Amino acid sequence: MTNSNNTISKKPLNEEMTFKVNSNSGEALATIRAPADGLTAAVIEKIVSGKEYRRFPQHFLEPMVVIDVGANAGAAIIFFKLKFPQAKIHGFEPSPDIWAYLKHNTQNFPNIDVYPFGLLAENGSANFYPGIRSTVESSFIPHAGTVSQPVEAHFRRASTVFEELSIEHISILKIDTEGAEVEILTDLQSWLPKIELIFIEFHSEEDRLAIDQLLTPFFILSDFSMDGCHRGLMTYLSKRKAREIASIERSRICRS
Repeated sequence: MTNSNNTISKKPLNEEMTFKVNSNSGEALATIRAPADGLTAAVIEKIVSGKEYRRFPQHFLEPMVVIDVGANAGAAIIFFKLKFPQAKIHGFEPSPDIWAYLKHNTQNFPNIDVYPFGLLAENGSANFYPGIRSTVESSFIPHAGTVSQPVEAHFRRASTVFEELSIEHISILKIDTEGAEVEILTDLQSWLPKIELIFIEFHSEEDRLAIDQLLTPFFILSDFSMDGCHRGLMTYLSKRKAREIASIERSRICRS
């Protein structure tokens, strides 16, 4: 699917945004309900238009299992479901305020399960800091974009949850947790050989370097975008999958 196949309605986001995607089975329509603020609207539009999660490898036709860690209102889940209708999708969101939106937005789609807790490296509860401008900036880690008064949120150990769900292989893993990405990846080290494609955000230069170090043994960087210093999205393709795609090897230029 190319980006030109996705169009969004022009009406302003006033709790709802309607969009259409030309999927493999034809045109599909969906409505996302989300907090009515400009930043959330911009993030949703970027996702559903195909501009955020934009690079899928050739022959990457029908993922079977998609996991969204930091699902927010569910825009990425719906985008993946309309792009890959047969996929089983699991979404995790710890924000008590945004959970109702996520559940509402995904309830009419088959093979989507969403959970009202976050994933970290252990089980428990912790302070969760809502974003000042938007829920897309909320985090377990207080920062310049969060309020000073936290709420309580629940989380579980990522690797344990994957085992309980009997997940054996992950086609797509998306992680956007406003600073907790390294902790989650570290807990999922034994799972990395079982993953084909990872979309992961970073929120500091230190985390960008740590993520790359954790993923390099099993993955190659296949796409990269930045929103400025310390902020960006990286896409990693498994080396095993890359070896199956002749065009990737032909693009390599190296001394030895």
